[in-house]
Amino acid sequence: MKEKLKYLTDILGATDIEIAKRAGLPKETMSRLRSGARVLKKNSKQIAKLVKGIFVYAEDQSLLERLRGAIDCSAVDETGIKTALLEWFFDEEAVLKQELDKLPKKRKTRLKKDVDLLEPKNAEQDMASFGNRLKALMQLAEISNAQLAEQTGTGEKYISRLRGRVEPPKTDVGMTREITTCLMKRIGELGRLEALADFMGIPMERLEAADSEAFVWNYLCWRGDFSSREAIQTFLEQIRGISHHTGLKLPEPETVLAEAEAAREKSVSEQVAYYQGESGLQQAVLRFLADNGKEDQPELWLYSDQSMEWLQGEYALKWFVLMRECLKKGARIRVVHNIARELPEMLNAIGFWMPLYLSGQVEAYYCRKHPGERFSNTLFLGKKACVRGTGYIRDEAGCVYDYHTDAERLAFDQRTFEKLLQDSEPLLSIQHCPTHMSGQYQICNLNDIEICVGRKCVVINKLSEPFVSFVVFHELMIRAFKEYVGEWE
Repeated sequence: MKEKLKYLTDILGATDIEIAKRAGLPKETMSRLRSGARVLKKNSKQIAKLVKGIFVYAEDQSLLERLRGAIDCSAVDETGIKTALLEWFFDEEAVLKQELDKLPKKRKTRLKKDVDLLEPKNAEQDMASFGNRLKALMQLAEISNAQLAEQTGTGEKYISRLRGRVEPPKTDVGMTREITTCLMKRIGELGRLEALADFMGIPMERLEAADSEAFVWNYLCWRGDFSSREAIQTFLEQIRGISHHTGLKLPEPETVLAEAEAAREKSVSEQVAYYQGESGLQQAVLRFLADNGKEDQPELWLYSDQSMEWLQGEYALKWFVLMRECLKKGARIRVVHNIARELPEMLNAIGFWMPLYLSGQVEAYYCRKHPGERFSNTLFLGKKACVRGTGYIRDEAGCVYDYHTDAERLAFDQRTFEKLLQDSEPLLSIQHCPTHMSGQYQICNLNDIEICVGRKCVVINKLSEPFVSFVVFHELMIRAFKEYVGEWE
């Protein structure tokens, strides 16, 4: 292990201290590992920390490609790279193949940006404590303990004690609010609200709202992933707002079907047509839904990992109308959502589909494999037609979508989708009655919403008309809801 560790630090141009800080390990441990005085076991906590520290350092310095090349890793996502790095450390046949003399001797100096002031220096949990969040906000405000104490009418030692706390003080709510007001004023004067929004993982508009100080105070006193907390709250509000009526002003189905028929005129033949760019995809999808919706009990298999900007605004209403028409015909829909394992993205996807999920005819999945960073793919498949396209990521305008109805090709596309499902897991299920849980569940009752957090799923019950129960299975959701429920205990 010592040769591999030295090899990697040379490849990345890192010092022991830089890796140790990001790994949350004492620098003495790094020294013993490099000298061979200490050898780690594959299942130890220390090797997991070391792997994380190397990954975080490579990511900070924009050297992930170099790291992947050094360990011959084909994965591009964080989990895949960390797993490959762990296996590489214990692979006795691994070859140290990079030629060090051909690599730059020094790393490029990074420019100090506002958001850099807020980057955690070691473990991912750094920003989970009250004290570390307070430190980060003070760094962005360029304010010292003495200055903050003077402006809030308290003592410098008191501010110092706050910076060391894990939990916010329960008896000094007024003082933490005063501190927040002072910090927000200073950050605004320095023009760093955008950097603060980036760090908190929220839209800039949220900090421009009238209650921004209360919002930042809530962030300061929250322990855990604040962006996940906000996503959960938004999701719960969407559940509260569920009704049998969408409340949307939808176009008439006949009007949308006429537009879909106009898209048919672009056909090269009876069995194939080509549509280009965002507007082309929109036309192809309308035609796809109209064609497949002509039969009783249609089946639709949907997957896309490209940007969803095409499914916005007025077009989203047209899409919704035809999707609902398919459901009225008894459609069974399987959709594999493109989620990057981040909770806000997952909950946004569920919220967008929620009116359709309520039909009980939609099966939602997520794929365990990362979609990649080069090409994006779309595969919308039915018994009568298919829309399929591949384009370079962020260049969807140049993507050409193939619309075909050939039976042999449809069979081939169905086999492709079935392979995709083999690498997918259920995202959620919906029942039209509350599912009350007991036993090994952590239960939180919020009057009209009941959250039951178990080891393998989370159940969210809407306790008012119309009654509905969401059961979510993704492990990231389970952890986030467990943290959220902990706030109310």
